[in-house]
Amino acid sequence: MKRSTVTINNNVVSAKNPLAAAKALSREQLLRLVSDLSLDDPGRRRLGSLMPRPDISSRVSGLTYHMQNLHRALPYTSLARSMETHVSSRTKVHWTVFRKVLTDDLGELVESEIWDTVIEYIMAAWEVVDMTPVCEENVNSTRNCCFKLLALAVRKVTKQKEIDPITKRKLVEMMTTSTVRDVEVCRDSLSQSLSMTPK
Repeated sequence: MKRSTVTINNNVVSAKNPLAAAKALSREQLLRLVSDLSLDDPGRRRLGSLMPRPDISSRVSGLTYHMQNLHRALPYTSLARSMETHVSSRTKVHWTVFRKVLTDDLGELVESEIWDTVIEYIMAAWEVVDMTPVCEENVNSTRNCCFKLLALAVRKVTKQKEIDPITKRKLVEMMTTSTVRDVEVCRDSLSQSLSMTPK
């Protein structure tokens, strides 16, 4: 049986209106186009001067949507919860999707190396993860893993740039009640750097 294969079409076509034509390109084609345009120094500098700061609103909205799906998957009443022996299986698929969305978002933003935007997303996503339901221990492990991913992303940012004291305090405050080990390590590191910051 033959397997169908999908290839990215990068054949060059003449476009009278490049802006209109760009709307039909895939993400991979757009990245290839930007890469080609930035091959020389003048092109790279020109693109750099025009590059907008990434808009995270759609990412946060998407994560919030999947958070709401987690709540919808739970039984509505306490009686239903007490009779439900497979609550975790009902929410497992939603947790898998939620974690993947968070992982993909963080990966793409970290790869962009626009560190202020990474921190902006982390702080917004932390609130969303904090609103996810607290369930059985095996389900909570996935929830804790999401907090761990966010804390590790903070650590990556701190290795690339100095986070301003106000943002550091907000991050420490967000992490205050967490008992996740990686979050505690991140919080202690931020707190230590704050104590060394001249007032």
